[in-house]
Amino acid sequence: LGAGDHYQPVNVSFGNKSRYLLVSERSKESNKLSVLDVKKGGTVLRKFSSPVISSSVSAAASISAVRQAGFDPTDTYIASMTCDKLAMYNLKAGTLDYACLPSGIGGEELFQNFQFSPHEHHLVAVSTNRGSLHLYNIANKAVAVKARNNDGNVGISNVVQPYCSFRCKSNMDDSSSSVTDISFAPGNAKLASTCDTNGLVQFYDVTNQREVPGFQVDGDTSVMSMSFHQ
Repeated sequence: LGAGDHYQPVNVSFGNKSRYLLVSERSKESNKLSVLDVKKGGTVLRKFSSPVISSSVSAAASISAVRQAGFDPTDTYIASMTCDKLAMYNLKAGTLDYACLPSGIGGEELFQNFQFSPHEHHLVAVSTNRGSLHLYNIANKAVAVKARNNDGNVGISNVVQPYCSFRCKSNMDDSSSSVTDISFAPGNAKLASTCDTNGLVQFYDVTNQREVPGFQVDGDTSVMSMSFHQ
């Protein structure tokens, strides 16, 4: 899609009705999201783009470059995650409606990955490099806040803050362990889990907002991904 502009593909994902295909790409200058209509032979239905902020700081490009993108369970929004925000684009209107931000704006906490609940479609869980798991309710109206992003620029004004946050047990000593994956149990609307680079698999009751005992993988092991049995 963006090969002529030196774009690199990041990921692809289908919408929940398998009609729309989302392709996310990035270059040194910008991020690009393209929504293709599969039933119309891959016709581009919608495009979204955002700049990659350049800076003398070596990590700046990775902070503002897209890391993960996907549809919400109702195909209403396209979620595009960079390290400093989870932007929500309205598919029908073609607008950037609001963004979910880390709780520690301007600090060291950066987003790692996100996952929508298959049961509560308004619930999205986002993990960070500081061992945290934040829960956001995107059904709530975003509040107008002038938030300063990690690149130092005042960015998105419609902001959703987490209504609940957890700290993974292996990170209680402020270690540098990152949460590497998030999963919601397909048969239990309450249950979610995370894994991290310290080998901890942690469970959460997202309905009652409490932690559930998990387990530690034996050995000096990083757990990079996981999934529940269907």
